Formats: sequence, C-alpha cells, structure tokens
Amino acid sequence: MTDSHAAPMTPMPIPAPEDFPVQWSQEEEAQLHWIRDRMHFPQTVSPALDLFFEAHNAGFVHAFALYEMPLEALVLRRINGYAYNAVVPRKLTHDEMAAMGKRAQQNLGAAMMRSAQHWNDELLPEVKDHLRFWQDADLEGATLDELLELAAETRRRWTRLWEIHFELMVPTLLAGSLFQETYADLFGAERAFDAFTLLQGFGNKTTEINIALWRLARSADEDVRATILGTDPAAVAALLRESESGRRFLASFEDYLQAYGRRSETWELNRPSWIEDPTPVWRMLREHLSQPDADPAAELARLADQREAALADTRASLTGYPQPVVDHFEAMLRAAQDGAVLSEDHGFYIDFEGAYHVRRVLLEFGRRMAEAGALASTDDITMLTLDEVLASVREQPFVDRRGLVEERRRDLAHFGALQEPEMVGTRQPGPPPEDPVGRAIGRFFGTPPQASADPEVLNGHAGSPGVVRGVARVARSLSEAQDVRRGEILVTTMTAPSWTPLFGTVAGVVTDTGGALSHSAVVAREYGIPAVVGTLRATTLIRDGQLIEIDGSAGTVRLVERTSDLA
Repeated sequence: MTDSHAAPMTPMPIPAPEDFPVQWSQEEEAQLHWIRDRMHFPQTVSPALDLFFEAHNAGFVHAFALYEMPLEALVLRRINGYAYNAVVPRKLTHDEMAAMGKRAQQNLGAAMMRSAQHWNDELLPEVKDHLRFWQDADLEGATLDELLELAAETRRRWTRLWEIHFELMVPTLLAGSLFQETYADLFGAERAFDAFTLLQGFGNKTTEINIALWRLARSADEDVRATILGTDPAAVAALLRESESGRRFLASFEDYLQAYGRRSETWELNRPSWIEDPTPVWRMLREHLSQPDADPAAELARLADQREAALADTRASLTGYPQPVVDHFEAMLRAAQDGAVLSEDHGFYIDFEGAYHVRRVLLEFGRRMAEAGALASTDDITMLTLDEVLASVREQPFVDRRGLVEERRRDLAHFGALQEPEMVGTRQPGPPPEDPVGRAIGRFFGTPPQASADPEVLNGHAGSPGVVRGVARVARSLSEAQDVRRGEILVTTMTAPSWTPLFGTVAGVVTDTGGALSHSAVVAREYGIPAVVGTLRATTLIRDGQLIEIDGSAGTVRLVERTSDLA
C-alpha cells in the first residue's frame, strides 16, 4: 500500500536527485510511481528484506486477483537501501475497468461480512500449520541439502502467509473505512471521527500481550521489583538468578517470552526478536513496575463500557430511519468491529511470528557461512539476498561474501546519511475520488495534511480523540522510545505492534506517517490516549523535551514552546 500524494493527470517522469541515482532492472519499473514507505520502513533496510518484499508483492497479486480488483499489484522494492512502493494498474479499457470495479465491490463486500469467520475457521488454522512446520524443523541438525530444501519450503510458505495476510486485510481495511463513511452520511461529516468510539475496547492479541506483561509485573515480589527497577535491563536476568524468588520470576518471564516473544522492533529481518534479546521487555517491565496504579485490563474494560454507551446513543439516534438503513449500519458496524480485532491479531501470527521463523532459517545459513569463513559473523547473512545465500552455499567451499557485505554496509551508510526523495519513477494519476479502496488506503497510510497558516501549529490527521499537553519525547526507534516517561508525548515516525506497551505509559502520540486506520491510531484509541498521525514532519520540527499540545480530534499539534525557546 502507498501514501496518497497529489499527482497530475498525465504521467510525468520524476527527476532523481544527483546524489540518489536510480537503476531500474527493467524499463516497466521506471514507468511506475514509486513512493517512499516511511510508515513501515522509516530507515534503510537490509538486502535480506527482499525475501519479505517478494512475499508481500505476491500477496497483493493474490488478493487483487481473488477479489477481481482493477489493479495488478502493489509492489515494494529497495531503491538505494530505502523501501519504496508502487501500484501496478491493469491494462484495461475504461469500460472494462468500470465493470471490474463493480465486481470487486461485490466481492469485497461479501468478504467484509464474513472476515472473522473466514479467519477463525479457515485462514488461522492454516497459518498455525505453517508456523508449526518451522517450529518442528531441526535447523542445527539438518544436512546442507536438507537446509536447502527447508529454504525452498520457507520461501513457499512465507509467500503463502502473505497471500493470507492480504486476502484478509484488503476487505478488513475497507470495512473500517466504509463504516466511517456510513457514520458520516448518517450523522454528518463533522461527527465522522466519532465512528471509531464504536470500534474501541475489544481485546486483541496486541492488548493481550500488554495485559500479560502487566500481570507479570504484578507477580514480582519486593526483592524482584527492586532488582528490576534498580538494574540495567541488560543485567537484570543475571542478578535474578542469584535468588530463589528471582529464579521463579525468571521462569514466568521465560513463559511470557515463549508465548509472546517472537516479535521484534520492526518488520525488518535484521532485528533480533524478544526471545533473542529480551532487553526491551525488561525495560517495559520496569515501566509497569514504576506505575503501580496503571491497570491496562481495567482501562480496556472502561473503553468497552464507553463503546457500549455510545452505541446505545447511536442506535437511539437511528430510531425512525428506514429499516434497510438501520440494517446497513448494523452490518457495517459488525464488519468494522471484526476488522478492528483482526487488524492486530493477524500481525501477531503472520507479520511477526512468521518473520521470526524466516529469520531463524537465515541465521542458520549465516552460522554455517561464518564457521566456514565466508562471512565475518552470523548476522552478516542479512546483508545478502536469499538467492545470494543459496548460490553461496551450493559451492564447495562456500563463496566468500565478506567483501560484498562490507561494500553493502558502506552503501547503506552512504545513502542513509542522505535525504532520500519521497518519490521516484513516473508520476501517475491517483485513484478516482469514487474509489472506496483508494480512500481506504489513504486512511491507512495517510494523505498529505493541509498546510498550517500558524507557524506554531503542525497539522496531521485525527488519530485518537482528546487533548493533552506534555513534554515531547522524540524517538525514531524503539530503543530510543524506551526512554519515554509517564505523561510524556511520544513523537515518532511510526509505531509497530512491539511498541504497544509504551502506549500504557505515554500521554499521547504524534507520528510522521499514517492515517486514522494506521496501527498507531488504532492502538492509541484502544489505550484511550490522544494521537495525531501523518504529520509528515513531526520528528523534524519538534525538539526532544519541547512542550507541545496535541488535539487528537482535530489532528493538530501546537508547539507551546517554540524551537528557539530551547536553544
């Protein structure tokens, strides 16, 4: 999926900056409108991520064909180390496009109404079968031939997981967008954002993870609490092993990691999971222990009560409407409520547990290549594509890739120090205004906010209602975000599901990317904190420690302290 940017009605080549030359593998790529994907990949990405892009692209092809959508694909690729995406249109006449669009709306409408059943009865059991395959694989004990076969099977299963991902998420995303439009049609555009109150307070895998962590923190006795609060997170485990109560807590901690630790900071394959490096979990535990009165389970219940009260008022307002209108509202409400849960649940299994297993396969190749001297370290495997890995280990001795790895690290450092362009390739007209899928994509990725006439106000999009004033904590990575303190406002490029426990600490969230259906906005609403998303420039304009006020209903950030005041 892609950010929505204003585009001319005729294709126009986009000049690449002199310090950012673009090499296209085929001419057709140059004709596409490539837009920087900061929402999922705010920084440069590793070559290993090509395996994810391959599966992602196949997933969209599958979903678009399944629902007969008038698009061929939505593709991701690396350009000078950065992730860009582009829509690939079908080559159809105007009449063919219109006819296909009608079929797509019918197919997607039917899929929206049964998304939860489809996930629970068909898709999730298949997902778990794929995950079980990797769990049962003996990576260290496999012969090289067996490992090569496992790599081929990993590629196939990883692709299938992303077919499932988009088979589920295309109608799910559309359901949330269409419900907001239905609500606005019934009660007025000025109340459109109120629709999201009716989607809050449902438990999902993301809130389950945080509630489980909070309960783990509550189980700590005084000695364990003192150790966690007073020790560097990297050294906590070693100290806890020295006492009986500490060892008991560590056993519970390991159970937590086994249940929820197959996730990392981002969608990258070069980042360790919580199982590999639990330091982020220790930091989040410390935050829970420092907030003894915070209860995420009680907060979730409060939001559910608020939802039910709002729903009762909404249904009362519908009294007197024709029954077909009421029935349509109720059907869209159920689809959107199911989608609010599925948008988080699917990521737990596919986006992160799936990636965890794929990373394990890559690291096993890395271990063997490092032992053979073909890599300097196991982790260097992520600087190679899977095809390069396979070509390397099929040779005897293994092909030495140390020089290539160093070259790529230099290239990533070089381009990572530049300001990459937002768009490359060829500008193409965006989706027509009547396209509901295009509008849904805009509400997920965000659209360029309206420019502010007030230099002390930064505009974005309404993400989660409420107004709050506090100190800004600017963080471009989860490790930086771990320093955020209770009552501060997290200002970041984007958030991934592994960031979610922080939402129980902060007073509000501001992001550069995303719209009302983005992860940051959805989770902020689940935690009942204000959020302004899709500002484009928050992490650039807001200084760490600056006093700001955010209005999550209006989508604005006021710089209470100007940057010059902090100099």
